[in-house]
Amino acid sequence: MSWLDEFVSKARAENALLRKNGAAAQADARDALLDDLLLAHQSRENETVSVEEAALLAQVNPETVRRAVRRKLVEDARPNPERGSPILIRKKDIPVLTGLRRKKMQKTCVDTRTSTSLGSATDVYDVTAHFQEILAA
Repeated sequence: MSWLDEFVSKARAENALLRKNGAAAQADARDALLDDLLLAHQSRENETVSVEEAALLAQVNPETVRRAVRRKLVEDARPNPERGSPILIRKKDIPVLTGLRRKKMQKTCVDTRTSTSLGSATDVYDVTAHFQEILAA
């Protein structure tokens, strides 16, 4: 369940309580707002972007996006993919592409000067601090 689904579920439960306490008009207004919110969210999630735009949003190389489509990690949103039209990515798939960038950053990093392994480079700042210590020595 996404954060939005959880939010809407709680808000609808509050609306039921409002109705029970005689505030049906306020509950109806809140329900209308929640419906609009869900509709806008769904519309935004289904918007498509080009490979270049998706790469920019996810901060990855465009080839990483193409590779993710070929490996079926993200869906190709083109209406007719076999016709050679440009690949389209749904905005809802951008977090998957961002995750690919994180996996790449987490690969083992090696200091070639001292041939020591730095381990998992999950935090760029830790790696930078390590190299600064080496240079200061």
